[in-house]
Amino acid sequence: MNTTMFDVECAERLSSGLSCLALEDINVVLLDLGLPDSTGLDTFIKVHDQAPEVPIIMLTGLDDEALSLEGVRMGAQDYLTKSKVDGDLLVRAIYYAIERKAADEALQESEERLRIVIENMPVMLDAFDENGKIIVWNSECEKVTGYNSNEIIGNTRAVKLLYPDGKNLDYIYTMLQKYGNNFRNLEWDITCKDGSIKTILWSNISEKYPIPNWYSWAIGIDITERKKAQDQIERSLKEKEVLLKEIHHRVKNNLQVISSLLNMQARTTKDTDTINILSESRDRITTMSIIHTQLYESRDLSKISIKEFINRLLGQLLQSYHTGESRITPVIRVEECLLSISIAVPVGLIVNELLSNAIKYAFVGREEGVIEIILSASQSGRVNLMVSDDGVGLPHGLDIDTNTSLGLRLVKLLTEDQLQGKLDIISEKGTTFIIEFNI
Repeated sequence: MNTTMFDVECAERLSSGLSCLALEDINVVLLDLGLPDSTGLDTFIKVHDQAPEVPIIMLTGLDDEALSLEGVRMGAQDYLTKSKVDGDLLVRAIYYAIERKAADEALQESEERLRIVIENMPVMLDAFDENGKIIVWNSECEKVTGYNSNEIIGNTRAVKLLYPDGKNLDYIYTMLQKYGNNFRNLEWDITCKDGSIKTILWSNISEKYPIPNWYSWAIGIDITERKKAQDQIERSLKEKEVLLKEIHHRVKNNLQVISSLLNMQARTTKDTDTINILSESRDRITTMSIIHTQLYESRDLSKISIKEFINRLLGQLLQSYHTGESRITPVIRVEECLLSISIAVPVGLIVNELLSNAIKYAFVGREEGVIEIILSASQSGRVNLMVSDDGVGLPHGLDIDTNTSLGLRLVKLLTEDQLQGKLDIISEKGTTFIIEFNI
C-alpha cells in the first residue's frame, strides 16, 4: 500500500488503538478483526462505541459473507478480505469512506437546517410514515393543539386523540376517497388537549420524498378565529339585510300612503288643473314607490333591474290613464342593467314623465299609436336611453327652459344635474327623447 497519500497511525493492539482514537483526529479506521487483545465483531463494537462518527473499514482474514453483512448492518463503511486486497483497492475504500462521511455530515447539516425551518414555521406541519404514524409534529402543531411532540410522534392513538368522536375522522376519510391523498385547502375540526375544538385549513401531499420515511405530509393553518369573525360578519350582514328590507318596506308603504292621499284629494276637487297636478305628483311618488318595492323584493338591496322597473312602471301608467279609443302598443327593448338607487330614482322619474306625456298627449284623436323604450349600456358604463312615440309631436318652437310644464323641465333638470348627462329631443314623425349618462 502506498502510505504517502495519508498520515497513518498504527496500533498493534485494540487498547492502544482506542487510546489513539481518544487523542487523535482520525478520519478513517482500518480495523483488523483479529487483534491480540480482541477478535471478531466485538472488536468492531468497541471501536465504534469509542468513535461512532469515524468511518470504519473492517479487515479480516476470513471470507465470511455473513460476518461482513452483519458488520455493515452495525455501521461499518466497508468490509475487505485480506487475501483479496491490493493497494489500489484499499486506497479507493479509504477515499470512499472519507467521501461518504462528508456526504453524511452534509446530509445531517441539511436535515438540521430543515428541522429548524420546520420548527419555526408559522403554520402547522406534520408528516406521516407509510404506516400512518405521525413522525413530524412541529412547534405550531404543539401550540395549536396543546399536544407536544412526545405525545403525538409515533403514537398509534394520536389520530384518536385529535378526532375522538370519529365524526371529523369520517369526514377526512370521505375527502381522501374523493380527492386522494393530495388535496388543497380542506377544512375540518380537530379536538385539542384541553377539549376545545379548532378549525384547521389543511393542504396535503402524499408522495415519496427524498426525506427519509416521509411518505405523506400536511400543512395546516388555524382558522378558528377567522371562521368566528366570518360567522359574525355574516350574522351582521343578515341583520343589516333585514333592517334594509324593513326600511325599504316602510318607505314603500309611506309613499303609497302619500300617493293614496293625493288620489283622494284629487277626487274631492272639480278643478281640472288641480286634478292634473295632483295626479302627476301621485305618479311621481308611485314611481319612487315601485323602486323601493323592487329593492325590498330583491336579493341585492342596493341595485334594481331597470328592465323590470320599466315593465312595472309602464303597466302602472297604462292603468292610471284613460287612453279613450286609442290603442297604444308599447315596444320595450331594454337590456338587463342593474342601477343603484341613486341612479334609479332620477332615471325612474325621467321615464315616468316621458311615458306619462306620451300616453296623455301623443295620440289625441288617433285610434292607435306606438311607444318605444330602448335602453342599452356599454361595457364602459355609458347608458343610452331613448323614449319615442309616433304621435303628433311637440308644439312647434317649444322651449323646455321657458315652458310652464313641470314634467319636461323636470326631465331636463334630472338629466343634466342629477345624472350629469345629455338630453336631445327630436320632433319628427312623433317625438324622440335621447338621454345619455354614465353609471
